[in-house]
Amino acid sequence: SRALERQALSLPSPRPGLPFLQDAHSQLARVAAQAVREECAALILALASASEPRALALLDMLVSLLPAAVSAPAADASAEYFELLRTLMLPPPRRAYLVAKGLIPTLCTLIAAESTRVRAQEESAMIDLAQGCVLHTLIERLRALLELPAAALSFRKQQRMPVLLHALLCVRGLVVQKTLYTEEASKLLMSMLSSLQQEDETERRRFMAACVDAMREHAEGRAHAQPPTTTTAASSAAATTAAAPTTAMTTAATATGASSGSLAGRALLFIFEQLCTLVCPEKAAPEYKLMLNKAPTQEEFIRGAMTKNPYSCTAVGPLMRDVKNKICRDLDLGGLIEDDNGMELLVSGQIIKLDLPVAAVYEQVWARAGSQQHAYADSSLPPMVVVYRLQGLDGEATEPIVETLNEEAGEERDPETEFAISGVLGEAGCLEVMMGILRGSRPLMRMRECVALLLKLLQHCCKIKDNRRRMLQARDTPPAKCAAMPSSRTPHSHPTRPLDSHTTTTH
Repeated sequence: SRALERQALSLPSPRPGLPFLQDAHSQLARVAAQAVREECAALILALASASEPRALALLDMLVSLLPAAVSAPAADASAEYFELLRTLMLPPPRRAYLVAKGLIPTLCTLIAAESTRVRAQEESAMIDLAQGCVLHTLIERLRALLELPAAALSFRKQQRMPVLLHALLCVRGLVVQKTLYTEEASKLLMSMLSSLQQEDETERRRFMAACVDAMREHAEGRAHAQPPTTTTAASSAAATTAAAPTTAMTTAATATGASSGSLAGRALLFIFEQLCTLVCPEKAAPEYKLMLNKAPTQEEFIRGAMTKNPYSCTAVGPLMRDVKNKICRDLDLGGLIEDDNGMELLVSGQIIKLDLPVAAVYEQVWARAGSQQHAYADSSLPPMVVVYRLQGLDGEATEPIVETLNEEAGEERDPETEFAISGVLGEAGCLEVMMGILRGSRPLMRMRECVALLLKLLQHCCKIKDNRRRMLQARDTPPAKCAAMPSSRTPHSHPTRPLDSHTTTTH
C-alpha cells in the first residue's frame, strides 16, 4: 500500500486510467459495506492531506461522482461520500476553486431534481424517515459555497434564485413525507432566499418575478388537478356499465388529483405570503412609554402614586380606558374601574376620551403638541405624560375634550412611490394570473386564508396607475387569452364596476 501511495503522489494529477484512486472513489458511491466505505474515505483523506494540488485533484474526482451519489440506489450509502466532500471543501480556497470549476450549476440542477423527486413521493403511502436527507446535504454544500462573496455574486449573475424557490415550494408543501430533514432543508432555503433578496432592489425584483412564474406554474397545475364535476346522462349510463373494472383506477386518479391540488394550494399560499411581505409589509406597532402623574391639586384626595414610571403601552393595554383601569388597580380605586366618569386623563392640557387608542393619542395629540421635545434620556421615543385626576374635585373642567381621532392618520405618502415595487408584478403578468385563479379555482376559494392574501395583494397592486390600467385591460380581455390558468367555470355574471384612479374594486 505504501508503494501504491508513493506512486500516486508522484503523479502530477490523477489520470482516468489510474485504478487505485478510481476504485477508492467509486466505492464511496456504491452500496458496499460501511467498513469498506469508511476505509476508502480515510484513505482519500490521507492522500489529500499530502499536498494541496492533490487535494484539488481529488475534489474534482469527488465532484464527478456527485450525480451517482445522489441517485436513488446509492443515496442510502452516500453518507461517507458526503462527509468526505464536506471535509475537503472546508478551506475557502478550495471552495473558490470548485466555484470556478462550475460546481454551483451542478448543485442547482441536482437540488431541483431531488426536490421534485421528494415532492413526487408525497403521493405514495410509504413513509421514509430519511426522506430529504440527500436534498438537505446538497443545500448545505451550496450554502457553504455561497458564503464566499465571489460565489454569491456569481450565483446572482446566473439568476439561480428560481431553483431555490422551486425547491422550497416542494418541501414546504409536504405533509405525508414531512421529516426532520425536509424541515431543515426548508429553513436553509428560506434563509438563503432571504439573504439573497435583501442585498438590493434588483434581487428583490428578481425574487418577485420568480414568485410570479411559480404562481403561474402551480395555478395551472391546480386547474388540471381538479376532477370533472358534471356528467351527461349518457356518460353516466356508460360509466355505470363499466364501473366494476374501473373503480380502483378512478379512485386512485381522484386521490392523485386531490393530493396534487393540495400541494399546489399550499404552494400558492406561501407565494402570496412572500409577495404580500414585499408589497405591503405589516408595520410593527411602536412601543410607546407612558408617564402616569397625579394632578398636583389632588394630592390630598388620591393616595399613593404610580411609582414604576414609565409604563409600556403594550403592558398597559391598547386603549386609554386600559390606562385608567391600570391606575385604579394600582392605587386601590377599584370602585372606579367600571365607572368611566369617575376619573379624567389629560394629555397636553386636553381631556382624552377613554375609548381612544393610546397610539393614536400619542401620535396625534402628544407629538403634535410639541411635548416630545422633553426627551426621555433612556428611550428613543419620549414618554407621553398622562395626568390623572378625579372628576369634579377641581370644579368644572375647562380644558378642551378630544372625543375622536383619525386612527389611520399618519404620514401621507404617494401610493405611486410607496407601492412602486408592485409594478414588477404587473410587468410579470401576476395580475392576470391572480384574476385567473379567482375565476377558475373553486377548491382554492375554500382556503379562506389564501383568498384573503390574494385579495390583499391584488388591492395593493392596484394602488399604482400602471397596474390599474393592466387590470382594465385584463378585464376586457377574454379569459382564454389571459396568462392565467384555464377555467371550466363561466365568468361572473354580475357587472364589474370600472377602476378609476382612486378606488379599486376586486371581484
